[in-house]
Amino acid sequence: MATPRKKIKIRDKEATIARLIEMVGVILRENGYRWLNPSEIQKKLGKNRRQVYTYFLNMNNLLSAYLREKDYWLPYFERFQLREDAGAEELRNMFVNMMQENLSFFKDDNEMQSIILWQLSESRAILKELNFQREEAGAKRLVLTDEFFEGTDVDFRSLMALILGGSYFISLHSRMNIGTVAGRDIRNPADLALMQKTIEQLIKWAFHTALEHNKNKIKSSTIMDFELANLHRIAAKLSDKEHPAGRDSLSRELNEEVQRLQWVMLKHISQLSNETQLKTYVQISFSTLIKICDLLYEPGSDNTGARLLLDLMETIRSAVPDYIPGGLVLPKLFRKEQGEVFLQEWSDLAEQLRAASVKPELIEIATFPYTRFTEAKGLMHWVDFKYLKLYTKVIRDLTLRQSFGTSDLAEVLVGLGFNHTRFLSWYSKYIQDGLAVLAYKDVKRILSRHKAQLRQLVIYTDLLFHHYKLSPTQQLSNWIDAERTFQMENAPNAPFNPSAIQTDLADLQILWWQQFQQKHGIYNEPDQSTLIRKTVFNFRNLERKEIDELSLTLDPRESNFIQPFEAILQNMLEEVRNMI
Repeated sequence: MATPRKKIKIRDKEATIARLIEMVGVILRENGYRWLNPSEIQKKLGKNRRQVYTYFLNMNNLLSAYLREKDYWLPYFERFQLREDAGAEELRNMFVNMMQENLSFFKDDNEMQSIILWQLSESRAILKELNFQREEAGAKRLVLTDEFFEGTDVDFRSLMALILGGSYFISLHSRMNIGTVAGRDIRNPADLALMQKTIEQLIKWAFHTALEHNKNKIKSSTIMDFELANLHRIAAKLSDKEHPAGRDSLSRELNEEVQRLQWVMLKHISQLSNETQLKTYVQISFSTLIKICDLLYEPGSDNTGARLLLDLMETIRSAVPDYIPGGLVLPKLFRKEQGEVFLQEWSDLAEQLRAASVKPELIEIATFPYTRFTEAKGLMHWVDFKYLKLYTKVIRDLTLRQSFGTSDLAEVLVGLGFNHTRFLSWYSKYIQDGLAVLAYKDVKRILSRHKAQLRQLVIYTDLLFHHYKLSPTQQLSNWIDAERTFQMENAPNAPFNPSAIQTDLADLQILWWQQFQQKHGIYNEPDQSTLIRKTVFNFRNLERKEIDELSLTLDPRESNFIQPFEAILQNMLEEVRNMI
């Protein structure tokens, strides 16, 4: 007679699931995220580690369940709800309360601190998903502020990021008992009260500054509408092709009005007392002057009137060079003339690049910023002009070197934030071509070196060719990560050792243990790389997998994964002494 299969009671199942989730938190708090594995959970529970697979199928599902239950941000956001038409004061108070409460809560919650440390230390899909969910929920609150801060000098989202990041750092700093930060200790109630007050002051400052900016904008707009009204009237008459009479008189009137405006605008600028007023004044006045300049622009003519407007704007720009908004549309005449200058400069530079045997395809790709500036039908902005001016200067400096080649130009383009799709495709193929002749074990090493080199390149500017895309460094680093994963998963001749030693240690623990023995004379390998290579070949980690060589980077500040060896070494020493 068959033995009836034992049924798991629902209450027992729920209790076991709860205990498994609880153990994840215990391990995080006591040992750190490196110890999150079925074996360690088994030790904590004193039960079969197969329970993880019985109830969650795999470790990732258990970790996801833990994060859903313990992460406080999602339910936390639900407590701070506002209607879509909420006023500035309601918005301000909500963010003050939310960020103050976050600091108070996070400083006392060791488990949440461990989750944040885990997110900062390891790249896992479940952690990225958790962060995405937080960002999505937070965005619903932040979007309510966008209209209020739009066009002002205040980036409220950046302020929130700094307050949140600062709250995390100060709390984690306190947890490690490192000491004070700028003389403040969050464990001291008086210091905590000062920090809470500062959070309120910062958020109130942001709303007040934006409000003042909007008031100044209305005032500046009214002034400039009055001052530029006559200029606009004259330009409209000059641009009227159906009534050409009196053009000479109108041209003289235009010249006189431009001279008057130059004096008036420089006087206005000298009377403005802060950056916000200056930026607002320049943005409003230049936007109108550019429209009038384009009204006077006639392709194929001498453009005397449009030239007067360009000269006026250049005089004002020279007085306040740091206050020209990057988003200003370039006047048509300015774009045409500067485009011709850029094309001539590039023609000379391209000739020098060809003489240095730089690959023709890369030279063609490097031409794109110039063709966009001169030929594209879309609008070009002040930031595009600044970018192309720097782009030209840096490539000119490259051609002045004693020797340079294709790789030098590629590195310069990365440093210039040239994130055009064709260039990124060329660069990735350039790397792949170099990998084609290498053995598998060398491919991973060379890819890692390429990624390290990308991070070490000179960055010439924060500007990007496409401002709405990631930088070339970020995009190429992401591609290298994906390529490394692909190489690891599809290596046809990857070495395999069927006699590899099985351990219950994590990758970094295995490496540390081997290095420790090498240091104390147990091993006598010629160098570090040889030791690592042999360690990878001869050991299997706690998940019964081959060790990932790319993960073997020891951080001397991270001691959690070393601590378990203390008890092991003490037992070994005691046993040896008993044998002597």
